[in-house]
Amino acid sequence: MSKKLFIETLGCAMNVRDSEHMIAELGEKEDYALTDKVEDADLILINTCSVREKPVHKLFSELGVFNKRKKENAKIGVCGCTASHLGKEIIKKAPYVNFVLGARNVSKIAEVLHKEKAVEVEIDYDESQFAFKDFRSSPYKAYINISIGCDKQCTFCIVPKTRGEEISIPADLIVK
Repeated sequence: MSKKLFIETLGCAMNVRDSEHMIAELGEKEDYALTDKVEDADLILINTCSVREKPVHKLFSELGVFNKRKKENAKIGVCGCTASHLGKEIIKKAPYVNFVLGARNVSKIAEVLHKEKAVEVEIDYDESQFAFKDFRSSPYKAYINISIGCDKQCTFCIVPKTRGEEISIPADLIVK
């Protein structure tokens, strides 16, 4: 019998693509199926945004709600840009969080799931980011990365610190 996965995605289209990637990874490697009810979930993921301050506050608010509503043995994971930015601070502020997975580490979801209090937030180049999984949240559209990260160091922007240096996805993979 499949385990149940609840995922909340905050932020940009790249986060939607990352969530789809994690859903596919967990379905393929760990036999998870999606649920829209947090109370039914064996695993609760929040894929976060940190471009603005409001989503960061929403993260901790949602974590508190999910922790109260979750099944007794359900795990909670925080993924995405806020995970990359805050790392261990998330577990310090919300000790019931089981793991933290940065935006450049979403392909490690199946590995990290089995580690307690794991914090994977490296922003180095990771070729697994080129893996486009088959899960789509809509039958009519697909989010496809053509690049990841940014090399600019704008004073107002956090993207280089959360998604790493810019890499371009090879054209043959985009077309495929």
